Amino acid sequence: MTKKKLNIISIVFMALILVGLVLVIVGMCTGVVSAEGESTTLFDDGWDMPGMPSTTFTVVAFIVAIIGAVALIVNSALGLLGKDIKILGLAGGAVAVVGAVLVLVAGLVLAGDLSDIINSLSNLGSSIGVEVPKVSVSAGVGIWLGFIGGLVAGASGILSALKIGSKE
Repeated sequence: MTKKKLNIISIVFMALILVGLVLVIVGMCTGVVSAEGESTTLFDDGWDMPGMPSTTFTVVAFIVAIIGAVALIVNSALGLLGKDIKILGLAGGAVAVVGAVLVLVAGLVLAGDLSDIINSLSNLGSSIGVEVPKVSVSAGVGIWLGFIGGLVAGASGILSALKIGSKE
């Protein structure tokens, strides 16, 4: 493979990694939980209630995906400069993919925890004669953006490390 073609492939993979990083960051800042058409972000007030440790888990999951994507960008930039660090690409890709899976799991756990709290309040209200409607809670668009972004960045980084490392 010629050096020019290798650089074009590296630039394409770097662009995909950047897209994945942007998706993860946008996902972290948009609605992570959706209930009855309303979205709530991780940075809204009210998450500090007892029984909601899953918000911390969700933030950590997003940060893991971001760290993996940033490592991949560094590796891609070094690859364009001719410094091949294959292990950084593979490790960064693995971290980004693990972060993506953690984002998905954390988002589903967060939605489940919030649903449990709302249902408990509804049951408590019913026991004292106050009608509290049950609300359907699901993972919001931010969780799905973070998941897809982490997978795109991770897969692109791993493929980039394997392509850059090949001596064709």
